[in-house]
Amino acid sequence: MAKPVAFGVVLGVLLMLGNTALGADPQAPIYACRGFEPPMNLASLPRAMGGGVIARKVAKNRVVPFKATLVDADGNRVTDVVAAPRLEVRYDGETTGPESDVAEDALSGGEGTEGDAFELSGNKWQFKLSTKNFSAAGRYTATMESGDPNEYVIDPHCEGVFLIE
Repeated sequence: MAKPVAFGVVLGVLLMLGNTALGADPQAPIYACRGFEPPMNLASLPRAMGGGVIARKVAKNRVVPFKATLVDADGNRVTDVVAAPRLEVRYDGETTGPESDVAEDALSGGEGTEGDAFELSGNKWQFKLSTKNFSAAGRYTATMESGDPNEYVIDPHCEGVFLIE
């Protein structure tokens, strides 16, 4: 009977493989996302209050602004990539957990960004996510991902959680 592989061994192998474990060019630079700016920044309740990520509550047919900065290993802002970062949204389904209302920060429904690529505005990447096509109520997680993992990798990536009722 085979012995189970320890998690640490698997993690160690993934770290040794580097970018190749992500399906990316092993020579691709790794950029860090410094986190989405308010109102879509990740916020957590203190452990004493139960912990958990605070979901930003957004009304249907609104636009949620995601803004972030990418930096290289030296802390320099990255603005000159060929394939712009893209926004990936995952439906989480559950509607429980802490939440905060960002209705005043949401834009009108007609101001959304087309496609899934972030746009460069000054030295920040921004994406205006229209919620009109999200038909299911619940929690959604949005992340900033590389537009081409052979050109660059984002690690850590930015993450924001929003709730549509």
